[in-house]
Amino acid sequence: MKKIIHIALGKANPDRLNGVNKVVNELANHQAKLGYHVELWGITKTPEIHNYSIRDYSTKLFHDISKFKLSNKLVKAIKTADQSYFFHIHGAFIPQFFLIAKLLAKLDLQYCYTSHGAFNKVALRKNKIVKYVYLNLFEKTIVKNAKYLHLMGESELINSRLIFNKSSLSLIPNGQKYEQTIELVHSAVNKVLKLGFIGRIDIQTKGLDKLLYGLSEYIFTKSDQVILEIIGDGNDKEELNTIITQLGLDKYVHVMGPRFNDEKNKFIKEWDYICLTSRNEGLPGVILESASFGTPCIISKETNLEKAVNKFNSGITLHNNTASNICQAILKAHQTKNDNTLKYKQTNARKMIIEDFNWSLIAKKHIENYEK
Repeated sequence: MKKIIHIALGKANPDRLNGVNKVVNELANHQAKLGYHVELWGITKTPEIHNYSIRDYSTKLFHDISKFKLSNKLVKAIKTADQSYFFHIHGAFIPQFFLIAKLLAKLDLQYCYTSHGAFNKVALRKNKIVKYVYLNLFEKTIVKNAKYLHLMGESELINSRLIFNKSSLSLIPNGQKYEQTIELVHSAVNKVLKLGFIGRIDIQTKGLDKLLYGLSEYIFTKSDQVILEIIGDGNDKEELNTIITQLGLDKYVHVMGPRFNDEKNKFIKEWDYICLTSRNEGLPGVILESASFGTPCIISKETNLEKAVNKFNSGITLHNNTASNICQAILKAHQTKNDNTLKYKQTNARKMIIEDFNWSLIAKKHIENYEK
């Protein structure tokens, strides 16, 4: 294998909100650092605009002319590839990828396929009929011809075994970059528990309603020494604010809107815990990112990070994702702050990233799969 080609929609710009961009960029960068020739072939409406930072891999952009047709330039690039190329396709339910996979199979070129959470049981419920038809007409063919299907979360792996008649399934999580040294400075100097959320304001998927009901139960039966800061944007923002007001949480919940880069990181570092009580996830990068700064988490098992968090004692996991259990989790979080054991979870959060989720390790695992 001489060349690794990642194929994705867009330009793998890590400054975009789409998490796939960040994953592809980090994976490609770290594979290049391992000494491999790595390229991104991005399909975009604006191939002439190179609005991304310097990277360790090369980038080739192809015009997105239609969901159902590939540009001549992209077809030519694929046809000039040989057996030394290995293709890694990122994203499911994308018609262009069916065309690409079909062409790769015709040319006897190897590829793997990463769905980025799309085959999770809960994710498939949205637009269920359309996805069922598309899955049977297109996705199953892509998976059948792939060297293997790569999945990031345990729940998606379990569901994929039921959907696809394929033995070659690979479970590899996303990685997370981290600073070699960092000072763990959080809000332990006062008794107010600072909680945070970062992500798309999607109440159903992210379980924000559950989080708010759990927080409300905690405040009005246990303690009011708590603040929740919500960072992000989305179509459900107005509904979210309505729930906050209905529950009488305006004093305790601050919806901050989107924040990026250093400003976003400043919030994360000040939180005692980041909360993600999702009903459905692939593998949430925001939890890994927060752990890299030493911020532990309160998470549902649907995040697919329950085993890792329990292994390292780097946060609090919910056995069942209910308001009552969230209330109890917040109580436990507050106890760690009051008895000064929060610092151990902060240290463990960093350890989890360094030992199990560093991108160099993840990049090596992928390459081992390519070369099998």
